Amino acid sequence: MLILSRKAGERIQIGDCVTITVVRVHGRRVRIGIQAPAVVEVRRRLPVAREIAPANQPSADACAPAQPRNVE
Repeated sequence: MLILSRKAGERIQIGDCVTITVVRVHGRRVRIGIQAPAVVEVRRRLPVAREIAPANQPSADACAPAQPRNVE
């Protein structure tokens, strides 16, 4: 897990198409904005993910990490 510190207004880029923006920090709460293509599913992790996990299992399988390539 990569842990980063960001201030309000700062961004984190994931790949070429996903951007996370820290919108506001208020006490222990952080408000973030996520820009991603429509084909990228963005959802809360818990507890909502537990409720919808059975319906999303085929999608989760499709997102499994690719096998490493041998580079010579």
